[in-house]
Parts: sequence; C-alpha cells; structure tokens
Amino acid sequence: DIWLNPKQGTDAALALAMGHVILREYYLDRTVPYFDDYARKYTDLPFLVRLTERDGRLVPERLLRTSEIAGGLGESNNPEWKTVAIDEATDAL
Repeated sequence: DIWLNPKQGTDAALALAMGHVILREYYLDRTVPYFDDYARKYTDLPFLVRLTERDGRLVPERLLRTSEIAGGLGESNNPEWKTVAIDEATDAL
C-alpha cells in the first residue's frame, strides 16, 4: 500500500486531482469497460444538467426536469419532479 501524507488543508485539492486523473485516463482519453459499467450503475452521468452563467462562466445548477422541455416529453404525472437522462441505446431523452 502507498500512504499519502498531504499537508493540512490540501486534502480536498488532492481528492479533486485524483478524480481528475481517473476521469481523464479512464473516461475521456480512452474507454475502459470497467469504468463505463461503474459509471452507469453508481453515478448520474447520463442525466442532463442545467447550466447557469456566473462571473462569465457556465456552472452546473441542477438536474434538468422533464417540465423544462417543450411538451414535457409526454409526461403528465408530475413532470416537474422527473429528471431527464439520455438513453444510450437510442439517443432518446
């Protein structure tokens, strides 16, 4: 095992750096089946996220709701509480 001893107050930066490396090497630069399976099961990657502009840049606000799409995707039962995901097999919402 390798033990890291980050300086006090830098543990969050270390965790973000580790997450960056994992996403870059196992998701963006090349596709790794294990990571793809893990992401499908345990993350919100297929969900669409609303972006808002703050200080001249786009930042995530919250998950997109069905009610925010024209026609509500045909949902009539509480579309304001249903989030939108992309179906990987059909590219449908």
